[in-house]
Amino acid sequence: MEEHLMKLLIGIILASAVFLTILVIFLGIHGLFTKVKADIRKGGGEKAVLRAIKGDYKQCGKIMNEVYYSLLQNYGIETTLGFAVYFDNPKNTLKENLRSEAGCIIDSQYFDKIQELEKSFIVKNIEQKEYITVEFPYKGQLSVLLGIIKVYPVLEKEAQKNGYRADAPIMEIYDVPGKKIIYRK
Repeated sequence: MEEHLMKLLIGIILASAVFLTILVIFLGIHGLFTKVKADIRKGGGEKAVLRAIKGDYKQCGKIMNEVYYSLLQNYGIETTLGFAVYFDNPKNTLKENLRSEAGCIIDSQYFDKIQELEKSFIVKNIEQKEYITVEFPYKGQLSVLLGIIKVYPVLEKEAQKNGYRADAPIMEIYDVPGKKIIYRK
């Protein structure tokens, strides 16, 4: 009987070790161990097709997908860059009052369709200026969550250090082929 319990205990320990190893590898692939480094670089100048959102930031992914599929199916526009801009800090703004924008960045080859796009979407140029910028790996939804946990504190620290407004909006650009999220503040 004692030998049976010992084998069971060893089996549980081995299964736990395998599970933890797989979990650590999975989290590592999604960016858990990525060193987050911010720098100041010129960015912007892109053309954004978007919808304005008021309320929970959780809506942004859904809206981004809606814009993407509408551009593809209704206008023949292929894009590989989704984005969201978050204007308010959810720590001190009620969920129903949060303001954001979500959509896609389009290539210059589609600029001839802008007047048509403006009938269904907001189209704007992203301001070209110096941004605090961080790149983080994008492997799926878990990368987005890990990015919030790891990147936002670095953006806040760099903003304070470099004299940027603490309440400046944060833009997240999802570069699908580049497999990265680009954060700008």
